[in-house]
Amino acid sequence: MGHLQLVNLSKRFNDVTAVDNVNLEVNDGEFVVMVGPSGCGKSTTLRMIAGLESISDGDLLLNTTKLNDVHSSERNMAMVFQSYALYPHMSVYENIAFGMKVRKTPKHEIKEKVMQAAKILQLEPLLDRKPKELSGGQNQRVALGRAIVRDPEVFLMDEPLSNLDAKLRTHMRTEIKELQRKLNATMVYVTHDQVEAMTMGDKIVVMNQGQVQQIGSPIDLYNKPMNRFVGEFIGSPPMNFIEGTVVEENEELRLKLEQYSILLSKERGIPLRKYIGKALLMGMRAEDIYIAEENETVVYEFPVINVEVLGGESLIFFHMNNKTWIAKLYGQYLFANGDKIKLKLQPSKIQLFDKETEQRLADEFQLNH
Repeated sequence: MGHLQLVNLSKRFNDVTAVDNVNLEVNDGEFVVMVGPSGCGKSTTLRMIAGLESISDGDLLLNTTKLNDVHSSERNMAMVFQSYALYPHMSVYENIAFGMKVRKTPKHEIKEKVMQAAKILQLEPLLDRKPKELSGGQNQRVALGRAIVRDPEVFLMDEPLSNLDAKLRTHMRTEIKELQRKLNATMVYVTHDQVEAMTMGDKIVVMNQGQVQQIGSPIDLYNKPMNRFVGEFIGSPPMNFIEGTVVEENEELRLKLEQYSILLSKERGIPLRKYIGKALLMGMRAEDIYIAEENETVVYEFPVINVEVLGGESLIFFHMNNKTWIAKLYGQYLFANGDKIKLKLQPSKIQLFDKETEQRLADEFQLNH
């Protein structure tokens, strides 16, 4: 399969820089997901890899071969589009076989490859049907089959599940990931859905405004977001943030807010002391906030503004310094608007970020190690 490298890759449309100096390595057999909000440059990057957009600056290499000026039809890549791009007048068999027919592949080889792909994708009973006779998930499998028979070195997927309903998206996520493992395929997958990214990718590339914000495993991005954008974009609900000033009170380091004083550490001599008197951003995941037990000493009381009960868990919306925070609690809680709730914020779960740059502080300034 394929080993893909993007080296300082950029794309400009007149005076607008859509993709800015992207560096990325996709290893052989790796499932890489590019994720970010609409307009962040992820689909443009994918189209440059596919050869559907020209490269303004930088290099694209596949197995060390430079592809900048290689036509899309000669890159040995297969792309699956959001719209499926199936021919409505052709049967499933004909849609899967079409590319091979154009390349004048022998008929016996076409049949062998189509039947093999149909078996993998459980399309054998549907080969004589037209796309309009299929469900959205079945059409998506046909589009995948058309890609499989090409034996590409790299599969490229541009938001392939966005037209499906929520239940079918969940099912297709599993199918695509299982297919990738079965084929040991190199895949680059673009989505705006961070849940897709977290559940499917071996490696995630988070983009915003044309630039890569962070590259890493789902767990790394979730536990150690490099900046505020990644912390808020990766995770559902997003990471909570609030601004405060580091102070020392009674030999304890605290983050001083307008109405609260949040304990950061009771340790003396830690590197964080260099930030005393400076403003920082404090971030915390919703599931790292707990209902305080009666014997707890370090607890905070907050006013509840809303509760969403999601079956076995509840989202508690509360105000901290007039900022809305969310706690994700296991169990069913029925607090009323205005109720006071006592919560525990563990210092070991707090993440700290520079207020000006919004970059996460280096590990030696964190409190959880």
